[in-house]
Amino acid sequence: MLLCGCPHEEPKTGLPCDVAAVVSQKCLFCHADPLTNSAPMSLLDHDDFTAKSSLDPEASVAQRSLLRVKQAAAPMPPSNATALTADELSLFEKWVNEGAQAGECKTNPDAGLPLDAGPPALTCATETFKPRPTTQAPGGGPEMAPGFACRACHLGQNFEGQNPFGALGMTVPYDVMGTLYAAPHEKDLCVSSAGDAGVVVEIRDSTGALVIAAPVNAAGNFYGSVAMDAGLKLPYTARLVKGAQEKRMNAAQMNGDCNQCHTALGRESAPGRITAP
Repeated sequence: MLLCGCPHEEPKTGLPCDVAAVVSQKCLFCHADPLTNSAPMSLLDHDDFTAKSSLDPEASVAQRSLLRVKQAAAPMPPSNATALTADELSLFEKWVNEGAQAGECKTNPDAGLPLDAGPPALTCATETFKPRPTTQAPGGGPEMAPGFACRACHLGQNFEGQNPFGALGMTVPYDVMGTLYAAPHEKDLCVSSAGDAGVVVEIRDSTGALVIAAPVNAAGNFYGSVAMDAGLKLPYTARLVKGAQEKRMNAAQMNGDCNQCHTALGRESAPGRITAP
């Protein structure tokens, strides 16, 4: 949605670039810091993969990870997430079977730019988190679950394992929902430091009409629907407005669930979180 293209310093993971890319895309929505969805360990760097498995002291975490990825019953990633492609599995298997060697990314001599060095470090500027919603504690309210894919959850969908409990009795989803952050790689459930600072998310429908002006609340969340529940005419465009400052999205969108693309690591070409102007 709102792309900032803000530069960030890549951490040293000790993983080869291609392996780090697979881990970033297919593992870190659970095996990050903090852990989510009952994941037993982080898989952030080379030391994590070369540690001994707590279930099999004769095997490394990398070897156990390969076993789980290839396991027909209860595989990793779980069935509600995106599985490794054949090429990704082949790459990861080759790396593990050849001893899970360490590696760091080199500079591309043609472009003069560093290649992808793996997943960026996740942050939480406020160091404050909202509780994960459960059936016993749905945690409903405007400031619930910042960073989560709000519309998916309200529709009873289980985006990236965020809502294994179903709809949790939530209200009808708004046309547009999301979270605004101050930095591009803030963790799920982190209360945004950019919240309640006078930022408004303006949504224009396919006709160019301004149909939603959603204020950002104290947790960083924003949401809104077209007046009279007429439905949002797609595709839509958006901009963030804070006084005389603004930031526009770079393309029209069909999905009103902003956090489905603007995850902590970014999906569908998004660089990470929606960030304030």
